[in-house]
Amino acid sequence: MNLSRFLHFGRSGSGTLRHGFALTPRGVAYAAVRHLKTGFAIESLRYESTEDVSPQTLLRGMSQQFKLKKAAAVMVIPQSLYTLKIIESPNVPPEEMRDAVRWKVKELIDFPVESAIFDLFSIPGQAERKRQLMHYVVIAEQKKLQAQVDLFDQAQIGLEVIDIQEMALRNLVANTIGDENGIALIYLGERHGEITITYQGELYLSRDLSLGCEQIVELINATADEQQPVEEGVLALEVQGLVDKIVLEVQRSLDYYSSSFGLPPISTILLAPLLCPIEGLTSYLSESIGITTHKIDFNQLFQISAQEPPGEKLQAQCLMATAVALRPFE
Repeated sequence: MNLSRFLHFGRSGSGTLRHGFALTPRGVAYAAVRHLKTGFAIESLRYESTEDVSPQTLLRGMSQQFKLKKAAAVMVIPQSLYTLKIIESPNVPPEEMRDAVRWKVKELIDFPVESAIFDLFSIPGQAERKRQLMHYVVIAEQKKLQAQVDLFDQAQIGLEVIDIQEMALRNLVANTIGDENGIALIYLGERHGEITITYQGELYLSRDLSLGCEQIVELINATADEQQPVEEGVLALEVQGLVDKIVLEVQRSLDYYSSSFGLPPISTILLAPLLCPIEGLTSYLSESIGITTHKIDFNQLFQISAQEPPGEKLQAQCLMATAVALRPFE
């Protein structure tokens, strides 16, 4: 099995059209992003539910519709299929690094290490701080990844690379907005979320959130009869305590970033598109964190080829597919 087809974090040159996919528990997301000299253009966004149709059937239909047999397709794998850990860098020569890491990986998984696929990437700025060198290591079980790849092979989609969610989000920030001074991104999926901090194209920090937009909306709906009327753009009082969990994790992440890497404090926070609208969330995060939070809008970041601008829900559904499609060509 060719590892580079699965986990690969190298940088690369320019290209033309990139097809990105994300398979979720509820559907298949697709994004076609054209890489231009001056930016990116979204040529297509598609999200199809797997409630009544199998992922294989949907992928086969997309392959035929978008002529993807020889395309440059990339996929971001679900977080449930891999583990991302921080480990101390083994004190061995570079040529022995992978074998040394394999022994460390053995302690982090509950399946035979012989069945593990792993890759690692460094956390920048450590040598200058004279601290113990650390690496991120990505670990996945080979047979589970192979099952994902088989779906694409059966649909005759030319799958080039599999990437992970954290690196896809890095692509989104670094390649479209620019993170020369550092950017924190808050992503809220259905039932979980994530905070990432990137600086000059490098991922410095990733922290999981055990909270997604659905929990917030469920609480809003559950307390709808009890809520006092609130002015437009203000987060309901009943859900502020829940959102404060996000605020606390963001503050911890920002503090750790500043103290660990000696870089200037983060002054820009982004909120990824949401699957469901949450009135007043962006402004509440800005006020509580003390840093203005901006909502990402594809219509501002990209040239949009479609006649109708994509709404926030479609942007959220296709967020990971779009982000992975921003991956440069090799």
